[in-house]
Amino acid sequence: MSYQLMPLNPVLDFIHFPMLLLDTVEDPNEEEGPLDPEFLDLVGQLSPKAVPYLERVAQYQINDHHLPLRMIQFVPLAHLNTPEEYIDAVRRICESDRRHLVIRTLEQYLDLPKGALEMSSSVLETLETLPLSNDDKWKVLALLSHPHEQLERYADLLEELLPLFHAFYQEVEPPLRRYRQSLIRRLRENPSLLKNLVGQFLASPIQDEEPTKVYLLGLSAYYFGIHHSEKKKFITMGYLLESYYEAKRNSDAMKVQRRVQAFKNLGDRTRYDVLRLIAKGISSNKQLAEELHVTAPNISYHIKTLQNENLIVLDLSDQKNIHRIHEEVFLTHLKDLLEDLAIDATITLRPKKDIVP
Repeated sequence: MSYQLMPLNPVLDFIHFPMLLLDTVEDPNEEEGPLDPEFLDLVGQLSPKAVPYLERVAQYQINDHHLPLRMIQFVPLAHLNTPEEYIDAVRRICESDRRHLVIRTLEQYLDLPKGALEMSSSVLETLETLPLSNDDKWKVLALLSHPHEQLERYADLLEELLPLFHAFYQEVEPPLRRYRQSLIRRLRENPSLLKNLVGQFLASPIQDEEPTKVYLLGLSAYYFGIHHSEKKKFITMGYLLESYYEAKRNSDAMKVQRRVQAFKNLGDRTRYDVLRLIAKGISSNKQLAEELHVTAPNISYHIKTLQNENLIVLDLSDQKNIHRIHEEVFLTHLKDLLEDLAIDATITLRPKKDIVP
């Protein structure tokens, strides 16, 4: 198990860019923590410029997930160095492969068995069983009915977004390069640094014979994700993520606030039940929604909140991202609570399994 820091590649930032546009219209007060003021100012400048594109970008957003971000596993990225090359690669996908790409992406995302969406006669019946809003079901149906046209329209949208992307990427590229150079220097002194940085977001290390590639993102500065491309896993990580969590860890006041926020999360019954079911091994949005009799968007909201508070972590099982309880974080909160209240605890709390620090 090892990780390899890769050269900067604006293609990955560009792939995330449409999703970022939707995030810019969210209430910034919903995000707590030591966010970088210069980056927040940049996002504030981007927000009004994103408005003309939001409706079209939202057509590819299903249950709070940007479908094209999941499609990158079917688009070879190894030799793509510019956003323009990525758009050309999307356009070069032939019509038969586009249908295959859309079907496989939707089946994986919706946790459906392979082939469930192949037969047009059963698509409507399958859609009826999915815990999606009617609006999202129409989006899925549109993608399945006209995959060629839908991907062509998406490529057209990306083409229109190019000037906006380049204008804002050139603003974030200098601090992104400085951070990468700093990381390289620190890796010479501490070769385990990258492993530790990545490890805090994973329930268990990625087991691959070859080093897992880690790409830094500039515009999606607080993002962390595991992706697949050409049957290989790679990681994308925002360049401000390290400083964000470092600041949260080093602030005593923030530690108390995190503790309060963690227990506040437990005060929400649905969120508590989500944690309880994840602890039992139920992890997909579809299963959680069915168990709790709520909508998938509702589950996505609670999952995102729990991830932001580091109460759950990503794990990789059978090529799928699933969630696990971050036991070490819960135990730390419990022990710190007992200490805050001057309670002499005689029980030694230990996690059932190791969590990567």
